[in-house]
Amino acid sequence: MSNHAGSYLLNEVIEILDEAKVFDLLGQERSQDLILKILHHALRDYDCNAGEILEGYEARFGICSYCKSPAEEIQHGLCSACQKTLGC
Repeated sequence: MSNHAGSYLLNEVIEILDEAKVFDLLGQERSQDLILKILHHALRDYDCNAGEILEGYEARFGICSYCKSPAEEIQHGLCSACQKTLGC
């Protein structure tokens, strides 16, 4: 069972940081790296849900919510490989 509260909290933290323009200061590559580190830590140690953490930000950071990998093109939260795999 996922830690939904933790996932939603992290999504809100990302929203707050985005509104404060922190990611603009970091640039795309460093922002993506930071989000991936947060994501992997949250999944590994706190049983959070990647889709809930990234909701609304998948394309912004170029991270697939299913395979949790960087991707240049994201649609509906998924990279093209995951879209094919899931039949989307």
